[in-house]
Amino acid sequence: MPVAIAMLMYAPFLPIAITLMTQVIGLREFGRSYRQPVRARHYVFLLVGAPFYQWVLMGAAFWAVVQHVQGNTIWHKTAHGGHHRDVPALVPAAA
Repeated sequence: MPVAIAMLMYAPFLPIAITLMTQVIGLREFGRSYRQPVRARHYVFLLVGAPFYQWVLMGAAFWAVVQHVQGNTIWHKTAHGGHHRDVPALVPAAA
């Protein structure tokens, strides 16, 4: 295999590596800024969870492409009935 093709095969991993390193630096800065202890297990969870997160993103992108190709443009959003809001008291009408 030519060297140029072999090098291009690694190209998709560069943005993922840059994103992961940015997240590690961000986690460290978060700990410093808010005076929260950042333990080794936090870094491990971040590094181990990154491939799974990338799989979730890939699945969402695949689903979006399939929906677009099928012409489905409805917006999937969470339905709720506004139960978190207070019910206004009924005020009698003035006579």
